Amino acid sequence: QESLLVLSSDLYIFDVITSEWTMYSTTGGDWPEGISGCSLSAIDERAIVYGGFSQTEFMSDIWIFDARFKTFQKQDVVGSVEGRLGHTAVTYLLNGVYRMLVLAGSEAGTLSNELFIYTIPALTPIPETVWIDCNAKEIIIDKLGEMSLDREREIYPNSFLCDSYVDCKNSWDEGLHCSPSLAGLWIGIGIIVFLSLMFIFGSFIIVIVHWNHAVIRRSTKIFLLFILFGGLPGLLLFVPLVEYRTESRCGIMWWLIGISFTLIFGSLAIKNYRIWRLFRAANNLKAPTIITDARK
Repeated sequence: QESLLVLSSDLYIFDVITSEWTMYSTTGGDWPEGISGCSLSAIDERAIVYGGFSQTEFMSDIWIFDARFKTFQKQDVVGSVEGRLGHTAVTYLLNGVYRMLVLAGSEAGTLSNELFIYTIPALTPIPETVWIDCNAKEIIIDKLGEMSLDREREIYPNSFLCDSYVDCKNSWDEGLHCSPSLAGLWIGIGIIVFLSLMFIFGSFIIVIVHWNHAVIRRSTKIFLLFILFGGLPGLLLFVPLVEYRTESRCGIMWWLIGISFTLIFGSLAIKNYRIWRLFRAANNLKAPTIITDARK
């Protein structure tokens, strides 16, 4: 006959401050199967689950739940112990070593008075890290390893103190930009961009001043202006590159590249097409008829 008992592997945590229950999902990562009659013992930031009965067998597995990461990990146990349920388990600290004491229980229908001691692995320490939240204007001490670099929200690790402090209003110079060689590279690129901008504006002024000059007219004035204007978006790519790349800055970069490419090469393509049409029309002209005086 099929058993009507439905075993659960749900994990609930009760917050003694807010008096609220919270259920953690059993999806993702390792997780014990549904069992009944197991024991659960708390120690430091962990909980030790031992034994119990599944719908087919008595269990002797040991699972450790780490509250810092909200994950389970099945332990590799040296030696063998008969699976059991209804036992008593308690954890204690002796000489700097955590242990779990398991007493009695039921083994496959028989009662047991055995006593077992399991040495619990040491807690893996998480080094504390210091973070600077530029939006909240506060320093955060991360003891659980939950923080990560977030340039969109302007959250930076304390290691970004390359110039003795994190400049939230000018965060582009934090982190990798602390390198003197990289700073020199940015200065060099900035000088090149500045000189290029001066060249474009100077050329634009020359074209406007000498608008009716023969050389300017032969260069097809309107296309010449489009080519000069097309160089501006290309040089403005330097602006979003000054700070670290974000989704919005990357989107702007693609727009600038597209506009610059279209204005420059589109103008050149149309100009070449216009020249081709002129030569084609010239080739279609009939040769002039020369009339001479046959008597001479």
